[in-house]
Amino acid sequence: MNLFSEKHLQLLEMMIRGKVDFLILIWQVPYRVDFLSHVSGISFSDAIMNKTVEQIGDLEFPFISLPHLVISKISSQRLRDQADVEELQKISKLKK
Repeated sequence: MNLFSEKHLQLLEMMIRGKVDFLILIWQVPYRVDFLSHVSGISFSDAIMNKTVEQIGDLEFPFISLPHLVISKISSQRLRDQADVEELQKISKLKK
């Protein structure tokens, strides 16, 4: 299944290279992917030092680390994010 159109990949590449600053939401049931250029609670320098990188096609995409994702969800103070924190902490324990 290909979740990414050529246009999505071009926009993501521009965001990664710092040419644009925005949020992309890609939705194709049953998946949703959010691409953010800023998150709360984490500085860019901390996030970039601890990122994980995955390759999709010819592009490499940086992803926020699991501990930083938890911190950003706690910082947002949204109810949905609080529920996500509990699930992410379970995942984190399983990885150890």
